[in-house]
Amino acid sequence: MSHNHNSVIDKVGETSDYNSKFSCTTSTCPSLNEYLTKGKVILNEENVIDLYDWAKTLKLAYLKESCRVYFIDQLSQHNFSFSF
Repeated sequence: MSHNHNSVIDKVGETSDYNSKFSCTTSTCPSLNEYLTKGKVILNEENVIDLYDWAKTLKLAYLKESCRVYFIDQLSQHNFSFSF
């Protein structure tokens, strides 16, 4: 399995400990892993979130049970969740 998504986590600025946990859980959601490898998350047909553009203001948290990604905006403190 490709581990290219590690570069996304690095750009977001998470710790290596978090990175390891994230890498393990992405295997349960192939579509999520595919999007992260491309550096983008597709919200719907009209909205594409580019992780590389948002890397300095967002952090990622992954919920294994629901295959959901939470994007936390450090500036506005708004929570955005995307399901796969």
